[in-house]
Amino acid sequence: METSSPRFCQGTSVVQGMGEGATKPLSRQESDTLRSLLVSTLLLLSISACVMPAPSTESPAPTSTIVPEATETEEPAPPPTLEPPAPEPTSPSAPVGTPVAHLLSGAPVVITLVHMMDALRGWALGTSGGDIEHILRTSDAGRTWTDVTPPEPAPEASTPLGFLPFFYDEMTAWAVPSMSFGSSPAGPANVWRTTDGGVIWQWSADLRATDIMVEGWAPSYMTFVDRERGWLMVAVGAGAGHAYIVIFRTTDGGASWERLIDPYSEDSASLHTCCQSGLSFTDSNSGLVPLADNNYMRIVVNWTADGGATWTSSFPPPPASAPNLFDRSSCAVSSTAVLPPEDIRLGVRCRVFDGRADENYVYTTGDQGETWTVTSFPGGALLFFNAAHGVALDRNLYQTDDAGASWTKIKSVNWDGQFSFVSEDLGWAVARSGDEIALVRTADGGRTWEEIEATIAP
Repeated sequence: METSSPRFCQGTSVVQGMGEGATKPLSRQESDTLRSLLVSTLLLLSISACVMPAPSTESPAPTSTIVPEATETEEPAPPPTLEPPAPEPTSPSAPVGTPVAHLLSGAPVVITLVHMMDALRGWALGTSGGDIEHILRTSDAGRTWTDVTPPEPAPEASTPLGFLPFFYDEMTAWAVPSMSFGSSPAGPANVWRTTDGGVIWQWSADLRATDIMVEGWAPSYMTFVDRERGWLMVAVGAGAGHAYIVIFRTTDGGASWERLIDPYSEDSASLHTCCQSGLSFTDSNSGLVPLADNNYMRIVVNWTADGGATWTSSFPPPPASAPNLFDRSSCAVSSTAVLPPEDIRLGVRCRVFDGRADENYVYTTGDQGETWTVTSFPGGALLFFNAAHGVALDRNLYQTDDAGASWTKIKSVNWDGQFSFVSEDLGWAVARSGDEIALVRTADGGRTWEEIEATIAP
């Protein structure tokens, strides 16, 4: 309904003559009086027309509320959005604090983990009577070591500090500062990386997440398939048969890390079931996380085919030779051997309920668990040099030349070892017996071992 606009006066005439119908002439006095009345009346009407709106000819609006019908109107175009300038790439600054002091030249060193690359060169973790592990390199088969520990801030007195390392080749390595479970890092949780044998270390972006709750921060497994692509698993909580983890991935050599899996992830299969026994990848897409002792009482393997973003669980069947194996024992994956491109071999230990000796099997698959070949083996850590030749490493050392179809005992030792072989004959081990620990070496496939007195290089 339209509304009238007010009318404005524009010189309205107020003098009008008498109409022709007059029959009685007025006297001069009457004429003057009448003229005065007319002038006054016309003047009032003129003033009213100037200030009052013209009356509407439409019916008055009802008093009830009326909701107008929607009409299509053209929305005004939004202003253009300006993209902010891309920030210049920057390297994360190194952590603040006094770095761990390197061990002095000539000091004896206790090797706690060894990883050799060839007959002369390799890496290790070691201590010199303290609570801090150091990252070390050797170029003389392990007799002398150079301390190449990154500039990680030294912890408070009597606070242990270790590293979860991954040694890719003689020059390339990564290391995550590691503390006991139940404690969180005092500073950022990052990954150190080097490409020059530890001369220079670079510091990654902070890995810790503020949007998930964690009980602790315990790096547990790290693996790389080349110098750019790798994965890291961190334990962040436990309870009621669960071991909660976070999995990160890097595609730029460890400079930055993407969080793929956390305790709230939907596509995490059985990843958070206690307890994980490894993290392995055959390429940038295919990987697995098997479970050790677990609630299922049988073999459980988690698989990914998209680089770790989503996972599925598989339950390998019992061996054809022991169809009731899972009814009379508790089985779990104890070790994993990866033979590129797709061959996965799992060492499985089954604890028999009636107290008899453990039973051990090698489960082999080349199609991510779709099919399995199962053979018996003596137990221990599996290591294969190629498809046919491998060793089973425990206090009893065995070797196979037929892909695990048969095993030959080569040696018994009275110590527990962490082994590093570079060929079928040449290997090193960190030997532990009670409180004693020593670095030992073999040149004949483990039949004889010699102790190495390790020191810091001059």
